[in-house]
Amino acid sequence: DVTPFVVPVNTLIRLRLQGTDVIHSWWVPAISGKTDAVPGYDNFTWLNIDRVGMWRGECAELCGVGHSTMQIIVQSMTKSDFDAWVQQQAAAQHAARSASTTAS
Repeated sequence: DVTPFVVPVNTLIRLRLQGTDVIHSWWVPAISGKTDAVPGYDNFTWLNIDRVGMWRGECAELCGVGHSTMQIIVQSMTKSDFDAWVQQQAAAQHAARSASTTAS
């Protein structure tokens, strides 16, 4: 199950990529070029998606065990939907923290 990377439309997003083990590569061909994530090196790419939708990508660097499962999903939504999504995520995290504190 792949957790989507959620972004608002018409917003410039800067991604900082850095590998932790070997070279990986961010590649979502419908919305961005291929950008390598190299251990010990900060590499950057930018997104500015102009429409609501969902795009699939994958690691485009043959990087070893698990490579075939390195999927990417980018989901873009309107600014108001994105703001509501952020609030929903924050509330869910708060509820999870409260539940774990209560259970201890």
